[in-house]
Amino acid sequence: MSRSLLVFVVLLTSCGGAGLWRVTTQGESYLEQGVSTDDFTDDCTVLFETFEVQITEAVLLDADGEVAVEAPGGVFDLTAEGPQELATVDALADAYGTARIRIAPAAGPSVRTTGSLGCGDEAIGFDLMFQTDTTYVCDLDDFEVSKGLFTETRIDIHGQRLFLDSLGDDGELRAGVLHSAGVLGEGNSTLTPDDLAEYKVADFDYDVGSHTEVETVEEFLVEQSRTLVGIDGEGRCRVQP
Repeated sequence: MSRSLLVFVVLLTSCGGAGLWRVTTQGESYLEQGVSTDDFTDDCTVLFETFEVQITEAVLLDADGEVAVEAPGGVFDLTAEGPQELATVDALADAYGTARIRIAPAAGPSVRTTGSLGCGDEAIGFDLMFQTDTTYVCDLDDFEVSKGLFTETRIDIHGQRLFLDSLGDDGELRAGVLHSAGVLGEGNSTLTPDDLAEYKVADFDYDVGSHTEVETVEEFLVEQSRTLVGIDGEGRCRVQP
């Protein structure tokens, strides 16, 4: 037996044994089925063809804030129905209060989504790609890995937030500005972030909250791409500065 394996076995024994941590991710109904006119305030609809996220880190932290359990990441298309598994890994049987999730570029962008955006009688395509590197810190309620059992954590991706008009917790789903930019933009009526560079958030009553450096709708959308992660259906997680 190698020294590293021996140390691991000793740790498992001294801490009450091992269980399993299963990590999944899901986009929920908005990404799987689309966003309807009932959800938007300006008679728009969105259908996602793809919504890919690059999860580069999924870990449990111990009481000292150190990494205790780590699951491998990957690229996941959240338009697929139901939860998708990152991994099931061994974990020391213990209580854990915090998970840390990182969405960052690796082989490709951190977030990329394609689909169609319709407002009124006219629909356009969109191809939104982001290179943001965001670490989320998520509180876990009554979370414990038990010896010989598996405990699951679900990483929720709230992709509809790309169409929210606020960088805070409040706000409404509005897509008319994005739709107009795509119609008026150069090319084949496919909306990209570049089409939004000339639009000022102040002209459209977008709420930037504490992000006073955000001036254009393009910058707003990039910042919004850093607000997508929640955990176990309990809402969004905190972004680590």
